[in-house]
Amino acid sequence: GINPSGQIVGNYSDSTGTHGFLYDGGVFTTIGPPGASDIHAFGINPSGQIVGNYSDSTGEHGFLYDGGVFTTIDVPGASFTDAIGINPSGQVVGSYGDDTGVHGFLATPTKKKLKSPACLMATPWGLGVATSDKGQICHPIMLSLALFGPAVPSVF
Repeated sequence: GINPSGQIVGNYSDSTGTHGFLYDGGVFTTIGPPGASDIHAFGINPSGQIVGNYSDSTGEHGFLYDGGVFTTIDVPGASFTDAIGINPSGQVVGSYGDDTGVHGFLATPTKKKLKSPACLMATPWGLGVATSDKGQICHPIMLSLALFGPAVPSVF
């Protein structure tokens, strides 16, 4: 991914595995959550927030990297979660898999103050798109999640 400032994110492989990177103004920086492997950085917005995925001993997870802090993005009950893109408002899009297939999600930052740990609510998404009825999703960042069913229209 690349943002309007020319910051570039991606991944590279070497003898120790696959790593995410940020290339900014001629400086190449390896990025990845502590203890993670198989790290991929997919998107970066104008604020420099980065999204991607990584693997660890518990599975494959999405991540948001913002200001030096990694936040894991996991859809409850999913076999994997991938964060693929992020817009200027910080909304994260991606995919997740469960017993019924692969689905999309939209995670929207919220300014609402929540008790720790912050919780996310699966929220209805209009336009006739199926959503999850999984209820509250406890997560360390404040996002509102819309989970899309297997039949997401391709007209977006």
